Amino acid sequence: MLELDVLLEAFLDQHYSDMPPRMQRHFIQLLEFPDPIIHAWCVGGEKPDDEEFAELVASIRATSVA
Repeated sequence: MLELDVLLEAFLDQHYSDMPPRMQRHFIQLLEFPDPIIHAWCVGGEKPDDEEFAELVASIRATSVA
């Protein structure tokens, strides 16, 4: 899923170092989910049930990949 890889890499480069440790941990936990689930959340528009993951996913969606 190249599209997902590009998006997550851009998010990592642009935001990870500035995120609070709590959100950094959530990002690492997010990567443990299967790719189809991460894709559904970050690209497909589905919302995670967990509010903290939902906040992270919203930030990932807002990332510029240009």
